[in-house]
Amino acid sequence: MEALIKAKDRDIISKYGKLKGWDVCNSLGLQSFGEVYILSDFIDTNNSQIREIFGEEPLLCRTDAPIGQGYKMIRGRDVKLDDINDYLAEVKKCTDDGVILMSKHPSTILTGYYTPRYKTKGAIMVVFEKGDRILIDYVGSGFDVGDITRGKTIHTAISIPWDSIYEKPIHNYKDAKMMGEGLFQITDKQYRVSRNNRINELTLNLKEQEVDEIENSIPKETPKLDYKLFNQLYDECIDKIIYGDFNMSSKPFGIMMNIYEDKFCVFEVWNIQRSISKNIELDR
Repeated sequence: MEALIKAKDRDIISKYGKLKGWDVCNSLGLQSFGEVYILSDFIDTNNSQIREIFGEEPLLCRTDAPIGQGYKMIRGRDVKLDDINDYLAEVKKCTDDGVILMSKHPSTILTGYYTPRYKTKGAIMVVFEKGDRILIDYVGSGFDVGDITRGKTIHTAISIPWDSIYEKPIHNYKDAKMMGEGLFQITDKQYRVSRNNRINELTLNLKEQEVDEIENSIPKETPKLDYKLFNQLYDECIDKIIYGDFNMSSKPFGIMMNIYEDKFCVFEVWNIQRSISKNIELDR
């Protein structure tokens, strides 16, 4: 494999967990990001062709590995091209098979300008448990979907029984608020801890430098998943899965997304097998 290749070959796409999930996402018509390149070895960042592809803005960089090795990988980051080889060196310490999935940043694609992760409008993960429920996990502004997937925090969670998923969103939203077991909302005290942990995560682990700007960007008020966002989620994401031409697996799977201004960017259709097994795959 060349050090940097465009993700378009079916055999290569099927090899990597996150990359395969991104491909399924695109096949469902979910709003995602643009072309993805697989970086497997160090590159000459001064190469004019490479610089023309990626530009000067920070790139969306997600770490990936062959299916079954996903648990080894470090968190993705927004990385400028000049720093990409240093980041790859960190990835290779996890496993020699580790790669970076590089693309222009979705915030740049969707809004026209780069938005650092501490200025997102939040993130959502939707888990489909066929025959049981749909679980919606939400974090507010300044947080990203990695906080959910890595068990860092959840600010609002809504559970929709499977026999209600075809109801109008307003009914499911109201039912969740009325039924205690269908709704989790973080307390103000818990959120203060969550906020402090997020600031530390951004500055210590994710290498963000603007400490004062980070603290000012992450709201002190406890976030809640409002109906407007819930309805948009149904319209743009959930409906495309439950009404689409998609063979839902009997095993839990999910979609994960960040929110940039008022736009969703769905990173992948996720299933746990991409991290723990090479033999069980998401049905398509």
